[in-house]
Amino acid sequence: MKTRFGKPLAGAVAFCMVLVTVLAIPFGFIFSTFAADADYITFSSGAVLITPEHNGKNILIQNGVFSVTVSGATGVTLLFDGVTMDRRYSQDTEGGNQIDGLWDVSSALGWGTKAQVCPLLITNASEVKVAFRGTNYFYAGVNGCTVTSGDVYTKSQSGGGFAGIQVDSGSTLTIEQSNGSVFAYGGHYVAANNSSNNPSDSTHFPQGGEDRGYGSPAGTTNNKLAGGAGIGGGVSGTTTTSDGRGYVQGTPGTIIINGGEIHAYGGHEAAGIGGGVNGAATSTSITVNGGTIEAYGGRWAAGIGDGDSLPDNPSNQFSTSYSVNITGGKVTTVGGVGCAGIGCTDNEDNSGMTINLTGGSITAHSGYPDGFNPSDGTYRSGQSLTESDPTPAGIGAGNKSKMAAQSIIIKEGTEIIAASFGHYSITENGLNQNQVPNISLAQCRMYNGRFPNLVSTDERTFRLLEAQREEIDVDGVVGEYIKFITQPEGGTGGTVYYYDSDRLVLLNADKTLHPLSDDISERRAELLALFEENNMTLYADDTSIEISTVIARKHFKSIAITLPDPLEHGGVYALEIPTSQILNPPEGVTLPNEIYITITALTMGNIWGEIDYPFHYNMKLDAVSASFEKLDVYPNADSAGGNGLIGAKYSESLFAYTVYIEHDATEAYLYAAFLIEKGEKYTIKLGNVEQEVLTTTATVEGETVTLGYVLINISMVNTTQKVLELEKQDSSDTVTAHSIIYKITINRKATYSLSLKDLSKTYDGNSVVPSVEAVLNGSEQVTVPAEDLKSATFTYGKGTTSGLTEAPKDAGSYTVTATINTETYTATGTASFTIFKKQLTVSRIEKYLLYVKSSEYEKWKGQGTYKISDPGAIFLSGLVKNESVTLTHGDVYYNNLSIGYSATKITLDDVQISGDAAKNYTIEPTQTVFGQINYSLVGTIFRSEDGEKWDKFYPIDSPEPVGSASADYHSPTDENGKYTLHAEYVWARTQGGGEAQAVYAMEIEFGAMYFNYTKEVWNTDSMKYEKAENNQSYWVGFNGINNCVTVVNRSNADIVCNVKPEISFIYASHDGGESGIVAKVYTKNEASADSLVEESTEITVSKATPPETVMGKGEATRQSFYLFLSGNPQSGNTENYIAVGDMIVTVKKKSTD
Repeated sequence: MKTRFGKPLAGAVAFCMVLVTVLAIPFGFIFSTFAADADYITFSSGAVLITPEHNGKNILIQNGVFSVTVSGATGVTLLFDGVTMDRRYSQDTEGGNQIDGLWDVSSALGWGTKAQVCPLLITNASEVKVAFRGTNYFYAGVNGCTVTSGDVYTKSQSGGGFAGIQVDSGSTLTIEQSNGSVFAYGGHYVAANNSSNNPSDSTHFPQGGEDRGYGSPAGTTNNKLAGGAGIGGGVSGTTTTSDGRGYVQGTPGTIIINGGEIHAYGGHEAAGIGGGVNGAATSTSITVNGGTIEAYGGRWAAGIGDGDSLPDNPSNQFSTSYSVNITGGKVTTVGGVGCAGIGCTDNEDNSGMTINLTGGSITAHSGYPDGFNPSDGTYRSGQSLTESDPTPAGIGAGNKSKMAAQSIIIKEGTEIIAASFGHYSITENGLNQNQVPNISLAQCRMYNGRFPNLVSTDERTFRLLEAQREEIDVDGVVGEYIKFITQPEGGTGGTVYYYDSDRLVLLNADKTLHPLSDDISERRAELLALFEENNMTLYADDTSIEISTVIARKHFKSIAITLPDPLEHGGVYALEIPTSQILNPPEGVTLPNEIYITITALTMGNIWGEIDYPFHYNMKLDAVSASFEKLDVYPNADSAGGNGLIGAKYSESLFAYTVYIEHDATEAYLYAAFLIEKGEKYTIKLGNVEQEVLTTTATVEGETVTLGYVLINISMVNTTQKVLELEKQDSSDTVTAHSIIYKITINRKATYSLSLKDLSKTYDGNSVVPSVEAVLNGSEQVTVPAEDLKSATFTYGKGTTSGLTEAPKDAGSYTVTATINTETYTATGTASFTIFKKQLTVSRIEKYLLYVKSSEYEKWKGQGTYKISDPGAIFLSGLVKNESVTLTHGDVYYNNLSIGYSATKITLDDVQISGDAAKNYTIEPTQTVFGQINYSLVGTIFRSEDGEKWDKFYPIDSPEPVGSASADYHSPTDENGKYTLHAEYVWARTQGGGEAQAVYAMEIEFGAMYFNYTKEVWNTDSMKYEKAENNQSYWVGFNGINNCVTVVNRSNADIVCNVKPEISFIYASHDGGESGIVAKVYTKNEASADSLVEESTEITVSKATPPETVMGKGEATRQSFYLFLSGNPQSGNTENYIAVGDMIVTVKKKSTD
C-alpha cells in the first residue's frame, strides 16, 4: 500500500494516500507527479551524458559538472542542486583543462572535435523532466569550442550560440514544480539594453554596423551565427550558418513549464524562451502551466516566442503551425528591439503562431522600434515613425509582422497587463499600428487603450481603481450612486455629481436632485449632453480602492489590461494616468496631476479607444464594426439558421472558431447574420471576395427587424482543412468603422482505427462487456481523452447477421464493431471473438459407497469392474448459477475393486447433456468420480488389549486383524493419544488446505498526512534555506493522529508488516544533511531510536482474538506507526499542499519455519 504526502511551505506538506494492494482509493487524496524512488544516480563532475540506458532513472546533478547532455533518453528526471555551469568565454575557467567524458559526449553526438558547451542539451527525441534545488546558473557557450580525444577542452569566443537549456526539435522538456530556481542564459547573451538599439553600444555590440544599431557581440557572424535562447533553440556542434529558409536547428521542440522559478535570457537575436536566431518559437508548442517566469528576448527576439528572422532568408519554420500557451503561473516578459514580449518575430507577414492565454497572471512589454532612443525620444538619423507605421505589440506581432486574424485567444481567468510602443498592446497586426486588432475574447473583459497624445518621457504606473459608490436617500428612495466630476479645460477643480444609472437620476454636489425631464427618452439625451459638454469622468482620490497597476515604459503609447468580474469590483472603473513629463501636452490645456478614464465593463467584450483630455470619460472609443448576431457552419444548406457546428459556442467577443465535418463530406455552408440599421452600409468579404448580402425579417423582443445574412457554400473536395477569414465592415455617409475579421477553420474529421479488448471467454452466463483499448493512426497510438474511449458504441454480428445491439452471452463465434464519433475524429474497429462452451464434469454420484461381505467380495474382486445398478442422483460441477441441464448416461461401475477409497474409483460411460441450457456446455462422454468399497460391519469385531489400538477383525473368527492396507483397519486415538474409542472411519475430501488454511483480512488506516513547515532564513552564501535562529524553523503535524498509519489484523493468523516513507526524488535530502526533507517512521509517537522502524524491520501483528461464543465478534489486533519529518525544504512559500513523497505499507503472512 502507498500513501502519498506533499508540502506547501510556509504552509504545508501533505501526505496523500494511494492504496496499491487494497481495492479502494480513499477520497480526496493527491497523486504526486513523481514516483518516489530512493534509488538515484549522482553526477558532480565532468561532462555528463544521459542515454537510453538511463531511461526511467532519477539523476541528481551537483555543482562541478561541465555540461549535461540527454541524447535519446526518455522518462528521465534530472534534479539540479545549486549548479553553476558557466561556459561564457570571458568567465569559463576550464579552458585548457581535461574534462572527463567531454570527448565521449561529442563523439556520441557526431560532432567530431566540437565541444558540447550547452549547460543542458536535450536532443535526439529525448523526453526529460527537470527540477531545481537552490539557485542554479546556466550560461551557454558557442560551437567554436573544441575538445581532443584526450578530453582537453579549448574554449572559443567565436561560433553560434547554444541555448542555456536547449531542447532540439523532436525532444520534450518538462520543468516541474520544484524547490529552487534557474537563471538560463543563451550563448552570446549581452548584458545590456536589448529592447533598444539607439544609442549605439559598440562596447557590447562591436561587430559590424553598430553605428546604425545593427552590431552584434564579439564572436558572432553577422546574419549567419548569433545567440541561443535562454530556454529553447540553439545551434548544434556542426552548425556553420543559421541563414537559409530551410534552417530548422534554431527551432526547439516541446517545452512545458509546470512550476518553479525560471529566469530566461535570450542571447543575441534569440528569445528568452523559444527560438534561437532564425528559429521559430517551437516546432510544436510552448506551454506554461505554473511557476514564476521571467523571459527577456535578445535584440530582435521575443521574450517568449520567436528568435530573430534573418533578412532575406527567414526560416520557413516561422510560417508553420505552432503555439504558445499560458494556463497558469506568474509570467513576465520583455521583447527585444522591434519584438513582442510574447509573440512572433519581426519581418514575417505570414506567421503560423497561435497564442492561447487561458489562465495565469501575465505582464508583457514590447521592445522599442528600430532606431528609437528611449532616453530622449529621438530617432537615429534618417529614421522616423509615422502613426501608421509598423510597431511591435506587447503580446502578438513583432515589427513588420502579421499573425493570422483571431490567432490570439484570451479566455476567462487570465490576468493580463501589457504595454507597447504602438497603438495597441495586444494585436496580431505589426504592419500598421492604427489597425484595430482582430483578437478573440472568450468570456472575458478587456480594455485596450492608447494615448499617443499623452506620451511621457518617464516610466509611469497606471492604477485601476474602483468607482466610488454611495447609497443616498432622496425623497425616501435609497439608490446607489457613482461619483463623477466635470473637467474644465483650464485644469481647475471640477464639479461633483452623483449618478444612479439604474434609475437615470443625477444629484448635484450637495446631493440634491439635478433637474431632468420626466420623459425617459428626453432624460437620456439630457444626461448624455451634460456628460459630454462638461467632459465628465469618474471621480477618484486617495480613498479610492486600487484593483491593479500597469507599468508603461517611457514613450510607450498603449496599455491593455483584463478587467475583473463586475461581481468583485462593480464593473465600472477609473484608470488613473499620471501626467508627469508629458512629451507633447495638448495645446491650450492645463493638465492635472492625474487623468482618470472611465471604463465600463459590465458585459463581456473588448473596449478599444484613445485616451484624450479633456473629453467625456477621457476616452474616444474606436469605431469598430458590430459583431454578427449569429455565425455558424452547417453540413447542408437546408439546416442553415438553426444550431450548427458552432451553435451555442458563438460569442460576440470571440472571433476564432474551429469546426469539424464528417470525414467523407464534400462541402459545408458558412452562415452569418447581422442586424441592419437604417442609414448603415455593410460589406461582407470572404478571403477578400465580396459576398452578396441577402435580407430577411425577424421578430426580436416583439419588434420586427431586418436581418442581413450571407450563406456561402464551402467546397471541401480534395482538402482536409480550409481556413476562412470572414470580414465585416460597417459604414455610413460620415464614418467607416474598422472591420472585424472572423477566423473559421473547417476540418474534415480524422479517421482512425480502434484496438478492442479481446472478448473471448468461456461461457459464464454474463453478456460480454466490450471496451476500446486504444485509438490508432496506422500502427501509432493516438492520445485521446479517456472520455472518448468510454463514449464508444458497439454492435455485434453472428454468422451473416450484423448490426445487433444486444451484447451476446451464449456460446458461439461473433464479431464486435466499435465506433467513436467525437467532434474532431471518427474511429472504428472490428474484432472477432468466441464464447467457448463451458466444460461440465460429474463431481459425484449419490451411492458411491459399497459395503461388501468378505464372502461376496471374494467372488468378484478379481473380475476388474463391478456394475453399480442404482447410482442414485448424479451431481454435475460447472453449471452457472440457476441453470440446469438434463444428464443421461450408460453404465456406471467401480473400475477399481480394491477395498478402500479412491478419487477415480467409479466410471460413468456415455454421459450426455440436453435441454435449453445445454447449448452453452460440453461434457466428456466418460467421467470418473470418487468411490469407496468397505467390508460390511456385519460380522466385524473390534478388540483392544491394555489400552492399545482397537484392531478390526473380519470376519469375527479371523485369527488376525484386517491388514494395515485397509482404509479402516483400526480406531482413531483420543485427545490424549489413547485408543479408547472405536468407530468406522468416515472419509472426507477437502480442497484448499482444509483446517490448515488461514483466512486473511486486514485494514490500513491513514492519518491526513498534512504537515506545515515554518522557515525564516535564506542563506545568501549557500543560496539555500537554513534553520532560523532561536529555533524559529519547525515542522508541525505530529499529533499522533495526522501522522499515524495503523495496520488492523482481522485474520485468524499472524501477519508481519513494514511501513517505509520515501521522499520523492526532487524533495529528498541527498547529502545526508538538512538540505531537503528526511522522513522516518517509529512505532511510538516520538522520534526515539528504540522505536525506529528500519527498511528491513518486520513488525508482527498477532492474529485476531476469536469470539468467546458462537455469536461473538472477536477482537482485531492493531499496530500503529508514526511518521516524522525533518530537514529544510528548499523552496519558497507555497499556497497549496503539494505531494512530496510516498508511504509504502508492506503486509505479508508470517512465515512458519
